[in-house]
Amino acid sequence: MKRSRNTIFVILSLTVVFVFATLSNNRPERGTNRLINIMENATVCEAGEEPEWLDYKEGNKRASLEKKPIMINFHASWCPACKEMEKDTLSNPLVKNYLKKNFISIRVDADKEKELCSKYRIRGLPTTWFLEHTGAPITHLVGYVPPEQFIEALKYIEGKYYKNLTFQDFLKRGIIDGRKGK
Repeated sequence: MKRSRNTIFVILSLTVVFVFATLSNNRPERGTNRLINIMENATVCEAGEEPEWLDYKEGNKRASLEKKPIMINFHASWCPACKEMEKDTLSNPLVKNYLKKNFISIRVDADKEKELCSKYRIRGLPTTWFLEHTGAPITHLVGYVPPEQFIEALKYIEGKYYKNLTFQDFLKRGIIDGRKGK
C-alpha cells in the first residue's frame, strides 16, 4: 500500500511538471509577445525604406530645423555586437519606421570619429546616444539592445517621458494604461 501511494504521487508530480512545461513552451517569449503587440498597431516601412543616416554636423543642423530628437549610433566595423544590433534592431521594420518618422538619425564610426567618441565618453560599442533637438544630452544605451526594448526607448525619448518618469516607471505605466503598442 505504501509503495503504491508513492508511485501515484510520483506519477502525479511528473504529470504536473509535464503539463506546465508543455504550456510554457507554447507561450511566446515575453519580449516577442510585446513586440508583436507593438507591431500590430504600427505602420511598417515599405521594403527598402530606411531612415536617413546623417553625419554628426548635418544631423544636428537638421534636428534644430525640424525640432526632432537625435539618435546617435556609435559603431565600428570590427564590432560583433554592432553587427548584431544592425542586423536585428536597426534593420527591424518597426524600428526603421519609428526612427524615420520621429528622429534625426546619426551614425558615427568610432574608429574615424575619435573626438566625438571622447566627447560622448564612449567606453563600449555599440553605444546609442539620445539628444534633444537642441543637442542637449538625454541618455545613452551601451551594448546590443533587442528591437522590442529599443522601440520602447524610442517612444520614451520621442514622447519626452524622460522629463517626468524614469524608464522603469514609463514601462510600468504602459502596462497599466494600455499604452503598449500605441
